[in-house]
Amino acid sequence: MRASERVDRDEVFLEVTRSICPVCKRVLDAEVNARDDQVFLRKRCPEHGSFEARVYGDGPMVRSTETDPVPTGSEMPAAVRPRRSAFFGAIAGLIGIGCCVYPTVLVLLGLSSAAAAVDLANALFDDWGWAFKLAGAAFALIALWIQRRRARACRAGARPTLRSNALWIAAIAVATYAVFYGLTTWLGSIAT
Repeated sequence: MRASERVDRDEVFLEVTRSICPVCKRVLDAEVNARDDQVFLRKRCPEHGSFEARVYGDGPMVRSTETDPVPTGSEMPAAVRPRRSAFFGAIAGLIGIGCCVYPTVLVLLGLSSAAAAVDLANALFDDWGWAFKLAGAAFALIALWIQRRRARACRAGARPTLRSNALWIAAIAVATYAVFYGLTTWLGSIAT
C-alpha cells in the first residue's frame, strides 16, 4: 500500500469503560465505539467470548458533544421518563380509591344497579377504605423501588433523583385519588 492511500475504519473509538459478562457476571474492560450513527459497547470475556450491544441509536449526537451526552426522547432510558412515574402514580391512586371506583365499573359494565353500587362503595369505603389506601401506598413504594432499580442502568448524570421520582409518583397518586373520589361521590349523589 502506498503512503498516499488512505484506509478509513468503519467505526470510531470513543472510550474505554467497565462492563460485565452477560453469562458469568465477571467485570470486564469494554470499548465504546461509534459505527453507522450508532454507539456500541464491545467486551470480551476470556471464558465466554466476545459480546457487542448497541447503547445509543444517535451516534452523531455522541460524537458532537464534548461531555457525556444526555439522551433525549426515545433514546432516554425508560426509568428516566417522567411519564412512567406518572403512570405508576395514577395506578397507585386508582388502587387507593378502588373501593369507590370498582363498584362504579360494575355499573358501567351493566353488572350492578346504581343503588347497589352506591351501597357497596359506601360499605367498602367505611370498612375497608384504609386497606385500599394502604395497598395504593404499598404499590407506590414498589413502583418507586422499580424506578430506582431501572435508573441504575442510566448514566449518573441522567438519573432522576429519588426525590424526583417519589414526588412525581405521590403527586399523581394524590391527584388521581382526588379526581376519582370527586367523580364517584358525584355519581353516587346522582344515583340516590
